Amino acid sequence: MFEKENIGTVVREWVSKAENDFTNATHTLKLGRECPTDTVCFHAQQCVEKYIRALLVWEKINFPRTHEIEKLVSHHSVREQRVPVGEPPVWFLN
Repeated sequence: MFEKENIGTVVREWVSKAENDFTNATHTLKLGRECPTDTVCFHAQQCVEKYIRALLVWEKINFPRTHEIEKLVSHHSVREQRVPVGEPPVWFLN
């Protein structure tokens, strides 16, 4: 799935997309009472998902095409050490 020379490029692309979602969520929050919280939650979830994908690509771990964070995290071999699954639980982000 991953070619050695492309890993860095793919990781940078996922991180860039995650940062864009984070920026979108933080700017939307500045709307105060007019803030559409569902939009903020959507972009926050997308941000987390894309950072996890970047980590999986970096570590050359294949992962399914899914938006379920819990499924993505379950593919990481040392998840207990790097991505604390239980505190807080990641399922609430889906």
